[in-house]
Amino acid sequence: MELTKSAGVPAQLLRSVIDDTRMASALIARITYDVSPRGTLDRSAEQPWIVSHAPWDGPAGPIPSDEVFYPARRRAG
Repeated sequence: MELTKSAGVPAQLLRSVIDDTRMASALIARITYDVSPRGTLDRSAEQPWIVSHAPWDGPAGPIPSDEVFYPARRRAG
């Protein structure tokens, strides 16, 4: 699997192996918008909020790494 970015926003394709017969992938994209004086949202010319496997220093301070959300498994019993 390979991600082709054509929208001009920070994005990453995260891949994982679940077990011997299943794989999983998730697309994470982070888009920054500006609020216009009319109240509409316009995509910002700069996209400073990256997607990263590692923690990083963002525009508003330290940002944790981006990870795929895994719901908790229900326990039998």
